[in-house]
Amino acid sequence: DYISLPNLVATVKSVAIPELNKLYDEYLLEVDRPVEGFVIMNQSGTITKYVRNKGGKMEEHQIPKR
Repeated sequence: DYISLPNLVATVKSVAIPELNKLYDEYLLEVDRPVEGFVIMNQSGTITKYVRNKGGKMEEHQIPKR
């Protein structure tokens, strides 16, 4: 088994939690299955994660402390 490349859900100019929440909800309706979250790559190429479904439970995305 291997992890496939994630689907491209959207291309956005800015990454803000309310917009990501909306994208997540729309994507859930589209695929009709549980989705953990997204992989996000910004314009400079930095990759981060947006997670809403952790351990099978829905929760708000937590911004990691630096």
